[in-house]
Amino acid sequence: GQAKWITCVTGSIKDVVVDIRPNSTTFGNWIEVELSGDSGNAIFISEGLGHGFLALEDQTIVSYLISTSFSVTNEYEINPLDEAIGIDWGIDPASMKISEKDRMAPTLSMQLGNGKLPH
Repeated sequence: GQAKWITCVTGSIKDVVVDIRPNSTTFGNWIEVELSGDSGNAIFISEGLGHGFLALEDQTIVSYLISTSFSVTNEYEINPLDEAIGIDWGIDPASMKISEKDRMAPTLSMQLGNGKLPH
């Protein structure tokens, strides 16, 4: 896993954190936090938690401080529109600009079946 300290430098985001630890009593649950460049607030996301965000303004810039070096082989995605998780992004998913990588990402249950979730 990788811990992250997330802050929004300019603009604003809806930051969503999902518990992806299969043995956790809150597995699959999520919370949201709004971060903005004006507020200077940040969020710490510990290992074993999934993370995604939605930019709420044009020209939004987000900064990450991470606990380990980035490794493409250790990174994996969970589809942000996974209906079983049910994140309320606050807008129509059809109008969201989502990368192809995230749009095609497996669901949480698929990643569980693939053995990709934290122990």
